[in-house]
Amino acid sequence: MNSAVKAKLPTETATITIAVVKEKKEGQFSASIKDTDGLWYWIKPSDLQFFKIGEQYEVVLTVSQSNGFTNRNIEHNGIRHLTPYGHQASGSSEDHAAQKVAQAAQQARPQVVREAAPRAKAKDPTPCRIYCCGGLNAAISSHQVNVRNVEDIIEVTNNLRAAWDATFGADDVA
Repeated sequence: MNSAVKAKLPTETATITIAVVKEKKEGQFSASIKDTDGLWYWIKPSDLQFFKIGEQYEVVLTVSQSNGFTNRNIEHNGIRHLTPYGHQASGSSEDHAAQKVAQAAQQARPQVVREAAPRAKAKDPTPCRIYCCGGLNAAISSHQVNVRNVEDIIEVTNNLRAAWDATFGADDVA
């Protein structure tokens, strides 16, 4: 019987601001990030896309000691973005990318011309907008959509609109 079964390490929560993001090196299993306090964290390479320099996150991690080193391993399902999406721009390339996304989303949005009085049987866009905003917010919060990728945002928004039209919005067709 093998008695070398490892016990699951206890987890802890930390709030970190990203200073450095490093891809995994050859021979390593994990990528790494460094916070503004100088602490290094191991992370799955597939989760690296969620971390942006200068932004703040709450992470769930395990901490262990090995050969005199402290290993901080971020859990895959323990990543929560804390930096508000409308934060003050610092001039970094990440802030520039966020501004480009906002501009592209504004340009992609159809321009609505409001009439002085609503027409009879006019389709009210508000419920669809609420539905789409909720779905897009959930997709971004769960890291299914990268907020800095314009094409992903447009695709998800259009898919949500189509889902609305095929389900709840089917009765609204004027």
